[in-house]
Amino acid sequence: FLLRGLPADQTLTAVMAYMVEDFYREGAVMDFPKGGSAGIIDALVRGITKHEGCVVRKQQTVQQVVVEDGRAVGVTLKNKGKDGGMIRATQAVVSNADLKRTFDFVPPNVHAGFDAERELYLGNNNN
Repeated sequence: FLLRGLPADQTLTAVMAYMVEDFYREGAVMDFPKGGSAGIIDALVRGITKHEGCVVRKQQTVQQVVVEDGRAVGVTLKNKGKDGGMIRATQAVVSNADLKRTFDFVPPNVHAGFDAERELYLGNNNN
């Protein structure tokens, strides 16, 4: 389902009802980006790669966020490539995954504050 990034059978009914209700408002239109969803990604890639030294890697699956001295410094990849499976960050590690998956990428006990947030938002049973 486009608004949530999930198939329709995994999207909350309230989200779908909101979209349908909004679609039937007077003057409503349903627009699509040129090139579909891939067009949005292509535009983001162009915006990033126009800056010297900036690279975008698509279709990469993160295995784990690497934390050193209490700071996220990179990620390891499941599909190891020419970089040996690790990408080091120069400024920050940013996740576009949902909250649970982002917490799952960071190993327990590498940062007390992060562990406290994981407990606060996901509770004891966060598997």
